[in-house]
Amino acid sequence: MRSPVGFAWGAALAISVGSVCAALLLRKRRSPREIERRRRERVHAEGRLIEGFVTQCEDGFIEYSYQWRGVRYEASQDISEFLANRSDLCGFAGPATIKFLGSRPADSIVLADNWSGIHRSPAQEW
Repeated sequence: MRSPVGFAWGAALAISVGSVCAALLLRKRRSPREIERRRRERVHAEGRLIEGFVTQCEDGFIEYSYQWRGVRYEASQDISEFLANRSDLCGFAGPATIKFLGSRPADSIVLADNWSGIHRSPAQEW
């Protein structure tokens, strides 16, 4: 004779495995654009500031470099979604403030949704 307790445990296990599988299948996948927006948001919120230099800005990408604890980092950031409102960024090169994560210094940004590390002269108006 089978134990009703064993049957109950088996049913509970089957239900929990089924619900986990259903949750994984129905989970909404984030687009690459959303993943990048969340990364920028995290770096902006938790990042440290350091002075760097923008070497090039064209074709929707900004390339920059900075030095942290004796290591030189060179990075680029896709800024194409910011260019609709900021055409003055095209062709920019010069000093900039960089935000980076202290735990991952290579994870950095120059622009975020509510922040810009681009230095501008007092004569420039945005």
